Amino acid sequence: MCYSASASFIAGAGLLTASACIFKYKKVNNNEKLVALLPALFAIQQVSEGLVWLGIDGILPHWFQLQATYIFGIFAIAIWPVYFSLSMFYFERSNSLKKILSVLLIVGTVVSLLGLIFIITFDADAYISCENLKCSPIIYNWQAKEIYFTKNFVSNILENDFFGFANTLLILLYDICVLLPFFITKNKFLRYCFAPVLLFSVPVSDLITRNVGGFPSVWCFCAAILSCLVIFAFAKKQNFQVNTV
Repeated sequence: MCYSASASFIAGAGLLTASACIFKYKKVNNNEKLVALLPALFAIQQVSEGLVWLGIDGILPHWFQLQATYIFGIFAIAIWPVYFSLSMFYFERSNSLKKILSVLLIVGTVVSLLGLIFIITFDADAYISCENLKCSPIIYNWQAKEIYFTKNFVSNILENDFFGFANTLLILLYDICVLLPFFITKNKFLRYCFAPVLLFSVPVSDLITRNVGGFPSVWCFCAAILSCLVIFAFAKKQNFQVNTV
């Protein structure tokens, strides 16, 4: 997680084990499989962050830490916007909702592709900042690769007002693609239990990291823990049904 390798590994192992049990002992319909896989995917992301921690602590070589950093970044930036929308698109059986979710899926795909381009064209790094005996969560830093951009070009872009607007817009679209599918579903558990706490995790993560940085690390950990609710829902499968109207 945000504050230790052990927390990330424990969360990853727990989510992966619970997810495997759901698929083994509960009947998961085809339209539910992508939603049911959420905890397992979050588990992989948490394990990757645990490896980043080991790299920062000097236990693993830097090149290994770098690969783990890219894996974490791919999940955070390029997978979640499209996956959340896609999973709910297949989950829902209502044609009216599918039309809305198809729009979100298109937007999520665009956001994810832009995120993937960002990952390809920028170098990744991860570190922690310690002040007054207090250490930050892992801070992920991205620097433009000179093979694609010159330093002057990047500086001019970052100082441009349009870049600030575009960045804010992308963050807003990211949040919409990740959160809105769960608020419009006809499944009551996802709509009234999972969606509100997932939304609440955003300002909580922002509050925790406002002065120290590391929002992606904290929010992804919170979302990973909250995905336990998906496991709980499948464990109580009789209450986890979708209306077809």
